[in-house]
Amino acid sequence: MGGHEVAAVGLRRWTPLIFALALLAAVGWMVFVALDFSEQARRIPLVIGGPTVALIAMQVIRVAASRPDPSLEDDTELARHASEAAHVPEPTATAAATEQPVAAPSRRAEGTTGLKSIGWVLFLGVSVLLVGLLPTVPLFAAVFMRRYGREPWWLIGLTVAGTLAVIYGFFIRVLEVRIFNGYLWEWLS
Repeated sequence: MGGHEVAAVGLRRWTPLIFALALLAAVGWMVFVALDFSEQARRIPLVIGGPTVALIAMQVIRVAASRPDPSLEDDTELARHASEAAHVPEPTATAAATEQPVAAPSRRAEGTTGLKSIGWVLFLGVSVLLVGLLPTVPLFAAVFMRRYGREPWWLIGLTVAGTLAVIYGFFIRVLEVRIFNGYLWEWLS
């Protein structure tokens, strides 16, 4: 294994820990900064940030304490392990001769997927501006789950109910956060 391969294996081994430490530093800093806010303004950052810091700290400990799999040191072993994990059988000579090769996704298809993602984000932003956060987020979650996840309707219904309960029950009632109603509702009222 050459020097570049050794560096790549080392990077693969340390990347999760580096990412978790960077995330811990960023969220920890946000929580620390929120301590100087007024009582009303610091509620949400502390309620969300405190448990998030604890969870990320546990992830850092878990990643730091885990031992890398020595069989994954070589890229060929890594590829073999990935194909075994996916239960992809090795092609036989007759199967390879009769099957059509699968074309890799084109750059255009990748670009289209990126544009669709940007479109969904823009659609969410415009919807929140027009009709507000409370109706938009559950509806957006439902449409997204059905369109891309092809989730069953009962799961979508539970997700919508849970989202409404968290937004209305926790943020509006418990934390007394005033959420944006949308320009359309403000214009109609």
